[in-house]
Amino acid sequence: MLQIPPNMTERFTFPIMDSSDIEYRFVNRMFMESKGAFNFQVVSINRLYNQSVQERFRMELKLMARKYPKKQPTQIVKLLFHGAKAVQPEHIYTNEEGLDMRFSRAGYYGQGIYFADNSNYSHAYAYSD
Repeated sequence: MLQIPPNMTERFTFPIMDSSDIEYRFVNRMFMESKGAFNFQVVSINRLYNQSVQERFRMELKLMARKYPKKQPTQIVKLLFHGAKAVQPEHIYTNEEGLDMRFSRAGYYGQGIYFADNSNYSHAYAYSD
């Protein structure tokens, strides 16, 4: 599980991860192994800490762990990809609510926040300026 840095005084931080870090290698591998992977190279990966979202996540994870005591954390938490073409990423990750429905537009199943297992799929919805 992701840990909040002990010296975190800001509401959110966005530090660059070291390429030797196991978490960096894991995320990089997820991008590279996506079905139909596109031709690109990962230049850097940032770890995002949003205090309010992280606190809500921890509370929800504790509730799920109590509700499903025989399940492993990897059976409760899933790493997914998201792209938001029309919204600057800063509007999403600095928001205390995290992913906010107000930023979403109608998709295939209506207005909502959509996620994918495949980074290649979400990349088609990535923001660009």
